[in-house]
Amino acid sequence: MEIPANNQYGLKVEHHHGVCLARNPKTGVIEHHLPIPQAENVFGNFFYYDSDTRGTIFVIKSEKGYEILKLGEQNWRPLQPDFRKGQPVLKFKDKDREKLLFFYLVRTPQQQGTFDLEISCFDLLTEKYEKLRNFPRNIFCDVTKLIPFYWESDPAIAIGELSKEHGLRVLVMKNDYSWNEQVIEICSPFLNQHLIPTGIIPVAFVNTLLWFRYRKHNHRNIEYCYDTILGRVMGSKEV
Repeated sequence: MEIPANNQYGLKVEHHHGVCLARNPKTGVIEHHLPIPQAENVFGNFFYYDSDTRGTIFVIKSEKGYEILKLGEQNWRPLQPDFRKGQPVLKFKDKDREKLLFFYLVRTPQQQGTFDLEISCFDLLTEKYEKLRNFPRNIFCDVTKLIPFYWESDPAIAIGELSKEHGLRVLVMKNDYSWNEQVIEICSPFLNQHLIPTGIIPVAFVNTLLWFRYRKHNHRNIEYCYDTILGRVMGSKEV
């Protein structure tokens, strides 16, 4: 079955009872049956459709790391290098090319016990990596606790730091992969005193609305909407 080029909802890889398939979450229709991945459990995935070649690529995240499959291949392949196993990753579009950004920590050689945040860009079409410039230092207190998420409707990529004292502090990536110099602060008594201590994870920020999920609710795939102007949770959605 041909996948429409304007399928903005993408496809979701499901793996259960020895069956692996790709389902359209909007229509509920199973678009493809896929080879069984190496992993026993699939925690999340990315989908890419190239309208020029009509090629379809899936990337899944599992307890064994990230695996990639081009539709028509017989087996999933692990993404290399293997240090990307547990790293956060976001998908974004760069000049009509779908890419993945991997965020990972590296030890700073000058100071023992400290880390820098580095980012590499993976092109889904060419399957090649590009190492981006180092994340700026001396902006956040602890880079080991930073959270990448989507920013506004473009979408841009942002890095966030949560604290009960300062709320959500955000640094946004620009189109040329550099970073804005100004840190954006989002805080309110409700956010600082009630949401942050429970372990929220920012997912996206669009038009003053902060979408997030609780750590304990990760397995349920439910996101909550917090209005940063009104200072309260407005609703939730299943994703």
